[in-house]
Amino acid sequence: MAFRFRLAKVLEWYDRLYQIEAERLRQSAAQAQEAHQNLIRHRELRLESEQEMLQMDSLQGEDMAARERYRRRSLLQEAHLARLARDADKEVEAQRTVALAARRKVLLVEKLRDRKREEFNYLAARELEEIAADSWLAGYARSLVENESIQDG
Repeated sequence: MAFRFRLAKVLEWYDRLYQIEAERLRQSAAQAQEAHQNLIRHRELRLESEQEMLQMDSLQGEDMAARERYRRRSLLQEAHLARLARDADKEVEAQRTVALAARRKVLLVEKLRDRKREEFNYLAARELEEIAADSWLAGYARSLVENESIQDG
């Protein structure tokens, strides 16, 4: 008789849900990384632009005003990108919690399955021992009967 786990379908379902949540976590992490990279790139461009302005020999009033408008717009864009990065980090943490909960369910059912398998193996081994003992006793009883019949005969 082979081991059969009654909750095998439940385990498959939980594992499938875990795989889905783990994939969502990977996607969230990738989006967060992209958001941080966008923020870093934007900061580098802004700082590069400010360095260029400082290295210019002569600046006209119009140039200064245009540069200041660009700098303000750039700072607003940077704040927006920073907010997106923070939101992406929060999403990663929330998804990590969901994926961890799904993983715990899988581990719980796997642990139950392993316990049931150990119990099945123990009972099977015990039954085999009983069969072996019965067989040995039957053989021993048969040999006693044969020895008795030889002595009587």
